[in-house]
Amino acid sequence: MENFCLPAIPGMLAQMGEIRINTQILGARIADSRSAWIAAVAIPLMLLAPALWNGYPLLQWDTGGYLARWYEGYLVPSRSTVFGLYLHFGENSAFWINLGIQALATLWILQLTLRVLGMARPLRLLAISLVLVLSTALPWLVTTLLTDIFAGLAVLSSWSSMASARRQSKNARCSP
Repeated sequence: MENFCLPAIPGMLAQMGEIRINTQILGARIADSRSAWIAAVAIPLMLLAPALWNGYPLLQWDTGGYLARWYEGYLVPSRSTVFGLYLHFGENSAFWINLGIQALATLWILQLTLRVLGMARPLRLLAISLVLVLSTALPWLVTTLLTDIFAGLAVLSSWSSMASARRQSKNARCSP
């Protein structure tokens, strides 16, 4: 029995409770899925290029000061114990886990920002990331074991939250 009240949109409800996907929609979803996987693998690798070229994560003169806070057990001004614990987490992997987390967090915030701007397409994300990798210090920040990468990501994610506040539910905004 056909339900003639529903609009006839290809790939949408054909009969009550039945979903049909035509080959054009399926092909578009597969192509989009492939490009999403390509972007998800290529962007972190591009962001990690300086450390891969160096053979080890990049360090600053005070990186050891963050790590020492965890072991020495006392606080020093401007040295986060929490960041020292984060570094300690990746110590057995020669800090490559930390760089992976930083690269994936950067990818996530870039994708979130493009989604807020209405530009969230995998190939567009890949192209914008390539421009950022080639023209900014982003890959150097991602591959350095310092808190600096999280400051920029926090600012960008805060802006994204404020820019999309109208589209968020009241629970997501934490406002009455």
